Amino acid sequence: EFVTMGKKAQHCLLLLLCLSGLVHYSAAFVFWTAIMEISYINSNNTLEDKYCDCGVYGRNSPVEEVSGIVTLPKGDPRGCGSDPVYNRNFSSPPWIALIKRGNCTFSEKINAAHRLGATGVVVYNVDGTGNRETMFIL
Repeated sequence: EFVTMGKKAQHCLLLLLCLSGLVHYSAAFVFWTAIMEISYINSNNTLEDKYCDCGVYGRNSPVEEVSGIVTLPKGDPRGCGSDPVYNRNFSSPPWIALIKRGNCTFSEKINAAHRLGATGVVVYNVDGTGNRETMFIL
């Protein structure tokens, strides 16, 4: 059986198809921001706490709270390669890798640090590049 639609029904169907495509397309842009809490001992031997809503969770990263001692990679601060080495001992408490942006993908940085036991990863921007993009965390 052949069904015909009036002009109004055709326009409604076209609008519905366009909107459903827009919803599907816009879903790719969903992201979660991360509130960063940083605690450290300052030069006066006083505990400082800093808070900012300045991070973004990675696209496929779990959206959950992590804590640990911030740890830098030895040698290359970008944490690239199959087995980057971090400034920590293996009996240390949970740790978060602090990695400089560049030289490899965010996924490579995150996966390498995670394989070595990092509970989280913070990727920071390269100084002097003018890049103001927000930090990413695992």
